[in-house]
Amino acid sequence: MIRIDPDDAFAHINLGFAYDELGEYDEAIKSYKQAIRIYPNDAYAHNNLGYTYDNLGKYEEAIESYKQAIRIDPDYALAHYNLACSYSSLGNVSKALESLGKAIDSGYDDIKHMENDSDLNGLRDEAGYKKLINKLKS
Repeated sequence: MIRIDPDDAFAHINLGFAYDELGEYDEAIKSYKQAIRIYPNDAYAHNNLGYTYDNLGKYEEAIESYKQAIRIDPDYALAHYNLACSYSSLGNVSKALESLGKAIDSGYDDIKHMENDSDLNGLRDEAGYKKLINKLKS
């Protein structure tokens, strides 16, 4: 598809996703960045780029990508959730809980994933985390 239309942002996003699945994160980053160059307002591409940075432990870069996704789509629940995970991985509990709350307010409701996501381990003993879990359960 990219050979036919090199300016197809969606094709670059799909290629980035495939590279992510293969663990070829540097190539995934290149693909997502190309998609963003073509279509800078694609929240999905920014979110996926952040997720790839997360996989590499580049949390600051991930945070910036998630913030871009949220700037484009303020109600992008998964971007808020991923932002919470990055903040949690950096030990920033207050920002992680704030982002997690925004994720839930935006519709994130995968409680099973949330309770098993190791990225959130630093939040489990926090009263704010327990309050958010209870909010989802009710």
